[in-house]
Amino acid sequence: MKILYKWKKLALCILLASTTTITACDDNKNTKTTTSENDSQKQVRDKEQHQIVKYNAYIDVANAEFITDGFSGDFEKQMQFINDNIENKKPLKNYFAVNDNNIQGKKKGLENALKMEGNLAELDVAAEKYLQALNVLEPLNQELSMYGNTKEYLSDGGKLFMEKEPALFEQLKKVLLAEDEFKEQIQILDEKNIKQTFDSAKKESLSYYKIGVIYYGKLISREIKEAISQADNTGLAKLDENINLMNTLVKGYDKTKTVTGGTCLSSMTLFLASARTISNELKHDRTEYTTVPPVAFSGMANMQGGSPAQQEANTMNDNLSSVIDSFNTDGC
Repeated sequence: MKILYKWKKLALCILLASTTTITACDDNKNTKTTTSENDSQKQVRDKEQHQIVKYNAYIDVANAEFITDGFSGDFEKQMQFINDNIENKKPLKNYFAVNDNNIQGKKKGLENALKMEGNLAELDVAAEKYLQALNVLEPLNQELSMYGNTKEYLSDGGKLFMEKEPALFEQLKKVLLAEDEFKEQIQILDEKNIKQTFDSAKKESLSYYKIGVIYYGKLISREIKEAISQADNTGLAKLDENINLMNTLVKGYDKTKTVTGGTCLSSMTLFLASARTISNELKHDRTEYTTVPPVAFSGMANMQGGSPAQQEANTMNDNLSSVIDSFNTDGC
């Protein structure tokens, strides 16, 4: 499944909001610290700086794309081998294991981040669990990669594949679950940090509207992802409420902004339009809207982007990413 949006690294003005007098990520990127700072305040500030650096290292892991479709793509391919060559007992004429670049890249990033100073509680635990799952997968995958690369299955009739592939498949499933938990903990901390900055921003200032748009945009993205996966429309009332709150912030931004042109406002309005479309369609005909249309041949499902609901959600979140990118580079 497509990643909803790239995670964004934190600027110092996010986590330091509680201990530093700041301008709340204003347009000039100025961060004013108090002129006098006692040892206790410095320790707190240093601690939070370590947290920021570590958090951003985790963001690098989450965003890293060593192969196009990640572990989820590997999972689908290995499941096809299981179905064809184990369950249906077809002769093994072609085989490849999991892409090692992804395993090594994610492992290196997690190992480096976990060595860093700073305690991020649940996120550290999730990162350690993710790393452990990769460590178990690695030797299994190395053995089967050599087996596939040398086409040894043509010599042994697929014997090693039959013995080891089920274990590889099950461990890959554990890696995916650990990866999902890792990203969920990033999202929780991400929303917490943005909410903290939003609450501390001067009301009705440009920064207030900018941060509010990002906060509610990410909140709406998560709620829509949950709404699409649910069996009923529980939660749509809260979703609609948050869409309306973001709409108010977008209007405030439009009245307060100091730049003309650009794509920010357009991307914001397109995001809101998609969010309302999804909510409305789920109420109208959830089953049809969340069902992936039949495809002409295997593999087209990934190309078409899933159900109509998921396709709209992907478009919606592309627009949110565009807004965040523009804010990060002072484009709006």
